[in-house]
Amino acid sequence: MLVNEIYSYSFEKPALYLLSLLLGKPNDISELTVPSDFGLLRFKGMDLLQERGQIPKLVLDFELEGGSLRTVYFGHVSPFKLGNVQLIQEGRAEINHVFSDAGKVMIPMQAATEIAGIPAGLNWNIVAGSLSLWRACCGLPNGCEPSLGKYFNKMKTVSRYQWENISYELKGDEIVEEWTACVTDAVVHGARVVFVIKNGLISVLRD
Repeated sequence: MLVNEIYSYSFEKPALYLLSLLLGKPNDISELTVPSDFGLLRFKGMDLLQERGQIPKLVLDFELEGGSLRTVYFGHVSPFKLGNVQLIQEGRAEINHVFSDAGKVMIPMQAATEIAGIPAGLNWNIVAGSLSLWRACCGLPNGCEPSLGKYFNKMKTVSRYQWENISYELKGDEIVEEWTACVTDAVVHGARVVFVIKNGLISVLRD
């Protein structure tokens, strides 16, 4: 889907890629850069905005040549949780767009699209949502203040499944991860699944 003549995927990918970088436990987050459709992004930091009675909002700030990108997620980085974005870039009108708000999706998030090969009866949103939450709880503490890191560590208890990272490989700008868990629901009982994640995007369900 196009947002101000830019594919929505372009707004989704930077934070998902950043999460993959953080899972590698970088020594110096001030040096982190993220490839994007807007040019190379430099990670500037994250903050958590909390208001009574509302889901906390995670704010990620990036700097780019001649501008900035801000992405806001509900609770944690996830392909299902993008709230809004702000893009300021020289030569382009400022973009402020809402992807979702108060549980209502305004713009379908392409990174949340169900991949091929999901076992019949297994709920994609639950499984992929659980994996995304678990990865966020493992990776985000590596890019923020310790007090904020404790918040993400506690969120693991909310995950439907417990995931194990069995592979993490960084080659140039490409990051490939493999995560596994034993999943169970009303139809599928105790099936072990392995997901391959490339550059932060769930891409393959491995046999």
